[in-house]
Amino acid sequence: MGHFLCCYVDVLRRINILKEEAARVAANSTLTSAEKNKINAAKYSAIMTPIVVALERRLASTSREPRTPHETWFHKEYNAQLRSAITSLKVPPG
Repeated sequence: MGHFLCCYVDVLRRINILKEEAARVAANSTLTSAEKNKINAAKYSAIMTPIVVALERRLASTSREPRTPHETWFHKEYNAQLRSAITSLKVPPG
């Protein structure tokens, strides 16, 4: 669970960075809307990829057959949520 808390804090930090970058791109009047969208999508991918990779590694390590009651509980409680988070974070919002 400590790993997920660290990821959570990192995700929040990265979201704030993305908001600042999106505001900076939006303020650039020389770019078209399509260019702004493309830049924001590229920034999202670059900034969020480390989180996705970390979560995918955690999923791989917890997806093997559970051997203990705690592993069984963890798999049952969080496996679907972890998969959903990875899928959601891979796609830029909007």
